[in-house]
Amino acid sequence: MRQKNEAVSRKTAIQASGLEISEAEILLAWLLKKPRLEIMAHPEKRVPATALKRLAALAKKRSQGFPLAYLTGKKEFFSLDFKVSPAVLVPRPETEIMIEAALNIIKDQPISFILDIGTGSGAIIISLAKEIKRIFPEKYRRLKFLAGDISLPALRIARENLRRHRLSHKVRLRRSSLLENCSDLAISRPWLICANLPYLTKDQIAASPSISHEPRLALNGGRDGLSLYRRLFKQIASLHLTSSFILAEIDPSQTKAIKLLAKNTLKAKMILIKPDLAGHKRLAIIEI
Repeated sequence: MRQKNEAVSRKTAIQASGLEISEAEILLAWLLKKPRLEIMAHPEKRVPATALKRLAALAKKRSQGFPLAYLTGKKEFFSLDFKVSPAVLVPRPETEIMIEAALNIIKDQPISFILDIGTGSGAIIISLAKEIKRIFPEKYRRLKFLAGDISLPALRIARENLRRHRLSHKVRLRRSSLLENCSDLAISRPWLICANLPYLTKDQIAASPSISHEPRLALNGGRDGLSLYRRLFKQIASLHLTSSFILAEIDPSQTKAIKLLAKNTLKAKMILIKPDLAGHKRLAIIEI
């Protein structure tokens, strides 16, 4: 982006950024603390030179593959805004089907405890808690919520998001590698466990430059992408849960493997695979 010492119109600034128009509008709106619609509606308004310089710096980072969400420090998920940073995975639209599946289970089943494993930014547990409170207020009052993550920086982001969404009193956070630090849980059953664990292989990560700036800890699922799910399912099996459900996000190529793993390790009663909006097999719904 060519630097100038004087203000130019928003339209000119967006064109000069070298970014896709939609991304340039988002960044400019964030810099100017204006709604994106206002930026679009008034392209003739002037952009101060200081904002132009900052836009150029952000455009350079974006061209290097930094996620847009890391540049603005926020990401929308299930119509809610979340703080994000390079300490957490950027919430994806395809993960929203986990919220929808969880709500269907809550509607029909007497779930007592909801556990979010590998919570990251807290987007899943927060979105779910807010929707349950809105749709099923009586069930919300009775439910217990816990979110865990092995990463302290991720838990700090999750804690801030809980404060932002006024859920600090309702959702507990715990540092834990899967369920290793949760052996003291004496929560009434049945459970609903949400797990969006790392499920990519090293080859998949290497072949996806768009995720190169996201935390490897939140992406790498081992040789076949299922190493963490193997550990988690063994831990769940040791709890001897009944009438409980597990929601696990997967890569479409792992459909057969996750079914076999759930059947052999968890003695699952039912295993369904739900596609995301793009039609890719994305979510394993497991009843035990």
